[in-house]
Amino acid sequence: MSDDERRQHPRIGSSLRCWLRGESRTVYAMLRDLSHGGLCLRAPTTFQPGEVAEVLLEDPHHTRRLRARAEVAWSHPDPHNPDHAGTGLRFIEVVEGLELLPLDGRE
Repeated sequence: MSDDERRQHPRIGSSLRCWLRGESRTVYAMLRDLSHGGLCLRAPTTFQPGEVAEVLLEDPHHTRRLRARAEVAWSHPDPHNPDHAGTGLRFIEVVEGLELLPLDGRE
């Protein structure tokens, strides 16, 4: 079974800007992909699985944004860029901007 078959929500690439605020730091991160259930990003630091963070996504024109609470599902060094870590987050609550999320195929 492929990763896409195991995923609960379809993922799409995104050009949204991304900030992640954890317990002790805020970082700007490169968003890899986004789904109705969470996101994957590349950041200049690792986060601990289980850590709760605030996510802010914003379009390049600063006209639309998404704000959510999310839990770190996994985080590990990026093999293509050792100064960064790949991190997957699962949304706990989308506070603002639900319309920016792709449809999850069940709606």
